[in-house]
Amino acid sequence: MAKALPDTGPEKRSISDPPSSATVLRTLADASTPKHVPADMSKHAQLAMMVVKPDRLVGDNLSAYHGRHVEDSARELSIDVDFTGAERPRDKSDMERLIGVILDLGFKGVAAAVDPIALRRHTKNDPPADQLPTLADLRPILDRAVAVLNVSPTDALMGRSPLSFYLQKLNERKVNIIKDLAKFRRAIGCVEYDVELRASGIEIFKGLRYVQKPRAASLFDKLRHRERPSKKTKVASVPVKVKYDPGDLGRIHVWDPVDKVYVTFECDAPEYADRLPKWVHDLILADIAEDELAFCSPETLVEYRARLFERQSDITQAAGEDERRRAARLTDTAIFQRLMGEIVEVLDENEYIVAESVSHDTRYRNVVTISEAEELDVEELARVIRVDVGEIEARRYVALEKGRLSFFGLTVAGAAIEKKARRFSPASLKTSPHIRAIWELKDLPFCPESWELLVDTCLCGVRQGWIRLNGVHRCDDCGRPLARTPARIVPEALQAGLALVAGLASPLPAVRAEALGLLPPALREADRNDLYRCITRLRQCVTGGSVDVDHELEALHSACQALLTWPLGIQALAPAATMARSGWRAAVVTYERMVPSRNRTDEHDRGSLTNPMIKAARPRGTWFGSARSPMIGIRPAYELARLESETLMAGRARGHLGAYEHMRGTRLVPVFDPEEVLGFADAIRSRVSAGTIAYRFGIGRRAVQEIADHGHMSASGLRLDDEVWFTEQDVSDFLRRMSDAGRSLIEHPTRIRKAMLSIHGRPKPWAAVIGAMLDGRLPFSIADREAKLFDTISIAGADVTLLSEMAPAIDIDTFATERLTQREAQEILNIGANCHALDALAREGRNPITFLLADVLRLGRVGISVLEAAALTGRSASHTYHLIRRAGIDAVADGLWDRRQVTNRILGSGI
Repeated sequence: MAKALPDTGPEKRSISDPPSSATVLRTLADASTPKHVPADMSKHAQLAMMVVKPDRLVGDNLSAYHGRHVEDSARELSIDVDFTGAERPRDKSDMERLIGVILDLGFKGVAAAVDPIALRRHTKNDPPADQLPTLADLRPILDRAVAVLNVSPTDALMGRSPLSFYLQKLNERKVNIIKDLAKFRRAIGCVEYDVELRASGIEIFKGLRYVQKPRAASLFDKLRHRERPSKKTKVASVPVKVKYDPGDLGRIHVWDPVDKVYVTFECDAPEYADRLPKWVHDLILADIAEDELAFCSPETLVEYRARLFERQSDITQAAGEDERRRAARLTDTAIFQRLMGEIVEVLDENEYIVAESVSHDTRYRNVVTISEAEELDVEELARVIRVDVGEIEARRYVALEKGRLSFFGLTVAGAAIEKKARRFSPASLKTSPHIRAIWELKDLPFCPESWELLVDTCLCGVRQGWIRLNGVHRCDDCGRPLARTPARIVPEALQAGLALVAGLASPLPAVRAEALGLLPPALREADRNDLYRCITRLRQCVTGGSVDVDHELEALHSACQALLTWPLGIQALAPAATMARSGWRAAVVTYERMVPSRNRTDEHDRGSLTNPMIKAARPRGTWFGSARSPMIGIRPAYELARLESETLMAGRARGHLGAYEHMRGTRLVPVFDPEEVLGFADAIRSRVSAGTIAYRFGIGRRAVQEIADHGHMSASGLRLDDEVWFTEQDVSDFLRRMSDAGRSLIEHPTRIRKAMLSIHGRPKPWAAVIGAMLDGRLPFSIADREAKLFDTISIAGADVTLLSEMAPAIDIDTFATERLTQREAQEILNIGANCHALDALAREGRNPITFLLADVLRLGRVGISVLEAAALTGRSASHTYHLIRRAGIDAVADGLWDRRQVTNRILGSGI
C-alpha cells in the first residue's frame, strides 16, 4: 500500500503531542486527507491526492494506544488494530526500517537537529540557542523526505514508486478512503469514565470547570432522574462519560445516554483554556503550589500561563538540553504561537471550504483556520476555492511585532480582531449578504453603514461562528436569514461623533480621508494610528472596563468629541472611579501630543499647558514646584515603583525626580512624591535598550548607538547615565522613514548583508549607509516578509562598491580599550555563528561575551573568511572552501585564512 504523505497545512496539530488515543485516530484521519506538495516538487502534483485508509493498524505496545475507544473507532472503519507482542522486537521491524529511511532522507547532515546538545558543547560546536532548529523548522524537511520516498523506486514494488502504484490502483478504483471524514474527526478524543456531573457543571483537569451553553437543556436535570431515588439524600451528582481533545481543553463532550449523542460543554474560562493542550496545562499546574491550587481563579491561571510562555521563549545559550527541548515543544503549540504573535487569522465567508482545503483541522469550533503563515500558497488557495488572488490577500491581516496586526494600515492588537463570533448588522445583510471587514473590530460595537448595534446571535438563540456555515447571511443552526434578527439603532445624537472613529478604521481610503477632514486643522496631518489609539485610550479610561454597551457607546462618542474639539475638548471627560491615575495621565498626555512635532507651535504648547486637565495629569518633576501629595521614604518608593533604590537615586540625581528632603532627627533624608515615582517608573519601563533594537534590526549594539549619534534615529528614552535609550515611538518613526525611502524595484538586487562582506578589518559603516539610504544617495528596497530589518534590505549590485568608500581607514590604537560583543566581532570578521575564529582572542564576561575591538580589527586585517571570499569571487561558500584547501593556504585562526595568500592565489588569479 502507498505510504501516506503527512499533512502540512498551516494550522495543523503540533507534532509534539504526547501519545494518546487521539493521536492514533488523528493519524488515520490525516491519511485520508489531501496533502500539501513541497514547492520544489510541483511536477509531482499527484502527491496531493494520496489519500488512503489502511487495512491494518500496527502500533507500539504503549498503554496510551490501548483502549476500547481506539478499537471501536477503527472497527467502524473496518480497520484491524494490532499491537506489538511483548518482548517481540521483530513484530514491526519493517516499519522501523521505513522510519529510519525517512529520517535519513530528511535529517542526514543536519547535525544540529540530531546531535545532543551536551555532545555539541563537548566538541565546542554549540550553536546559539536561537539558531537551533525547532519542530516547526524541521517539519518541512520531514514532509519533503516523505514526498521523495513516495516518488522513488522501491524493491517492494519491483522498481516502481509508491506514487505510480497508487495512481494505478486509483484508476482501477481500488483505493479505500474514509467516507465520512468529518464524522470520524468528531470521534477523535480521549475518554474518561465516571466523571461527576453536577448542576454547576463538571470539574476536571484540576481547576477547570465546564458548563453547558446558555439556553441549552440541562443534561444534569435529564440524567439525575435516572439515578436510584433515596429518602435521605438528594442526588447531587451523576456519573457520566467524558470525551476531550488533549490538544484543546477549551471544551469537552459529555455522553447523553438518553438521546445517544455527545453534548458539548465549554470551559468557563475560555481566555485560558481555549486551544490549550493538556500537557501545557500540566506544566502550568506544576508551577502552582498545592495549597494555592484550590483557590486559583481563571485570571491567576492566565498569569501563570504568561509566565511560563515568557520563560520558555527566552532560552539562553546556557540552557540545558531538557529546557531547550521543552521550549521547542512548547513553541510548536498553536496557543503559544497565537499568544506570542506568530499566528494571525482572518475571516472568510467560504471558511468551511477553505478549512477543508488548507488546514484539515476542524477541532477549533467557531475559530477560523486560515493561517497567516508565510508558507500559505495564496495562488493555490485561490484556485481551489475559485476566487481572485486579490480577494484572499484583502482578507489577510499583516502580522506586526508584539502580536499586533495591520488592519488595512491601522495597527491594532491581535485581540482587537474578533475571531470567534460572527458579528453582523441585520439591515446591512439585507442590503448585501456579506460580512463587512469593519465588523471584525471589537472596538466598534456598531455598523457605520446602517448605524445598528452589531449582534452575533440568531432568533433561535445560537451564537454565530465561522466553521459550520449555511452562508454568512443565514443562521448556523436553524438556517433562518439573519436579516430578520432585531437590532437596536445607535442614537442619532451619537452618530456624528462616532463617524470619526468609524472613518479612521474604515478599509476605504476615501472614507478615511473624509474622517480626517472632520478634525481641527492642527490634527489633519496627524498619524491615523495615533488618532485611533488616543480615542480608544480615552474610551477605556471613561468606561473603566465596563461592558455595558450603552456606556461604551457614550464613552466612545465623548472620546471622538474630545478630538473634534481639540485641545480643550478633554475638559468634558472624567475618568471612571476604577481607573488608575497613571492610566488616565497617560491617556491625557497622548491627547496633548496629537499635533505632529513638525507642526507644533508655541501657541499649541501654551494651549496645552493652560489646560487644567493636562496639568493635573502630567507626570510632575522638580520643575513643577513643590510636592502636593504626601511624601514617602526611599523604601516605600522603590516598593511602589518596583525598581531598585539605586535607580530612584540616579533619577533623583539627574533631575527626573524632585530633590525633596525631610528632617529625620538630626539628619536630612530623601523623600519622594508618589505621583512622580509612578510616572518615573512608567518612563523607565517604556524604554527600549540599544541591545533590544540591535536584535530587532539584526545589527550590533555599537551600530545602533552610531545611528543615534548621527541623528538618523531619535533616542528620547529616559537616561540615567551616558547610555543611549529609545522608545517604541522612536523605533516606529525610524521604520516609517526607512519604508518611505525604500523603492519597489532595484536593478540586480544584492542583500545588504552580503554587500557588507566586502568591508574587512574595520567596523561596518551602518550609520553612513543608513544616512545615504535616507538621503536618497543609496537606493534600496525592503522585502515584504517577516524578518529582521537588515535581513530584508537589498541594494543595487552596482552600488556595492560605494559601501567601502563609506568606511574610512581607522587607527587601531585608538580603540585600545573599547570592547564589543561576540556578535559584533563576528560581523567585523565576516564569519558565522558556528565559526570558532574568536577562540584565538582573549575574552571577558559570560553574558555577553566581549572582546577588545583592537584585537578583532587586527585579526580581521590578516585573515579572511570563506563567506567573504565567496562573496568576492561570486561562488558558493562550499566551492570557495575547497579552492582554499586545494591551494594550500595557511590558516591564521580556526575558520580564517591568510588574507594575502587568498588575494594572490585565488582572488588575483581569477580562479
